[in-house]
Amino acid sequence: MKFGIGPAIAGKLTSQVAMVAILATATVGGVSIISSSVFASLDATATSSAQTINNGTLLLTQSASGAPASAGFTTAISALAPQDIVHRYVNVVNGGTIDGSGLSLKATVAGATTLDTDLTVTAETCSVAWVIAGNSSTCADLTPLAAVSGTLASFASATSLGAISLAASGTIYVKITTALNNIVETVNNGVLGGSTHEGKTTTVIWQFAETQRTSTETNS
Repeated sequence: MKFGIGPAIAGKLTSQVAMVAILATATVGGVSIISSSVFASLDATATSSAQTINNGTLLLTQSASGAPASAGFTTAISALAPQDIVHRYVNVVNGGTIDGSGLSLKATVAGATTLDTDLTVTAETCSVAWVIAGNSSTCADLTPLAAVSGTLASFASATSLGAISLAASGTIYVKITTALNNIVETVNNGVLGGSTHEGKTTTVIWQFAETQRTSTETNS
């Protein structure tokens, strides 16, 4: 014996199955839509124009002064007699972009002789060119920035020329005076062999130095 279902019942079953399929599809689609939102994002940027950053320079040079005319350190000082005085003038220039401070002077001597102590060296600095008057000179701004004096040997270590701030592109005018002390000595029979002070020669390399200005912190 066979049992069957009528057309009405079959139609209801088909409709219910279709509804379940639709709901299942909608559910799956809903889950799919919600899940995909996890990977969505918003982005924004703000870009500046090109900014230039550079570090400055501290450059120091020295040369014979042009005003007044002077040989500076380029020519020898010869045949000094006791108490002779020779003035030389040099310009010290900070050719960099950073202000300098603490100018100093050092003398490196090749070969020790009695000249190390027989010679007195005086370094004077001026903010403008020195004014020559006969055999002497004066600082045109009336007062030298600094004046340091000592034996040649005393300049073997860097000697401060005062709290001088040499600005970028600035110039300091330096007067170097070399004087032979009043030495007393007798040479017998025209022979220098036993001489302690006469006929001595030394070679000096002069070096100016400075440090950078105090570092700064800026808001801008």
